[in-house]
Amino acid sequence: GFEEIENYLSRDIWQKYDMWFAQWSSKCEYRGDNLSIWQYGGEVNYIESPYINGVDGKVDKDICYKDYPTIIKAGGFNNWGTPAPDPEPQDNPTCTVTLPYLANEGYLSKGEQVKTAQRLLKELEYLGADKLPLDVDGIFGSNTDYAVRSFQKAKALTADGIIGKDTWPALLGADNS
Repeated sequence: GFEEIENYLSRDIWQKYDMWFAQWSSKCEYRGDNLSIWQYGGEVNYIESPYINGVDGKVDKDICYKDYPTIIKAGGFNNWGTPAPDPEPQDNPTCTVTLPYLANEGYLSKGEQVKTAQRLLKELEYLGADKLPLDVDGIFGSNTDYAVRSFQKAKALTADGIIGKDTWPALLGADNS
């Protein structure tokens, strides 16, 4: 577990850097504010298949909570060249630019972003309408809708079942309330 980190690094060192936490399990135990990537599976995967269509063999799978390509480009890191100008301010660039709205109807209701939301809700132990843990199937059905609304109520958000500009940050841990 993450408590072993302190055997190798002092707390003041590892807490000031982004954490890529590799824990092949169904739930990430690390709860620090600096969690930026969780590697939840590779050869062993407790959440979903370790295979991707078109790729031979098993692959590592991660959830990234930061937009590193944009950070690298904007900072001119990794020999990218001249740093890009600061982007125009937006209400919530994480949600309005990179993450689509998800919902049972009227928004994106199938795919990898839905799987990410389901994984996060499952990790936070929100249950579906059937009172069972969510299936991470990429389909925004009634069980996912129920879990989203339960999460929104717990976070004092509008319980509309839409993972949008207010719910994404809370779900990704950017809102620590």
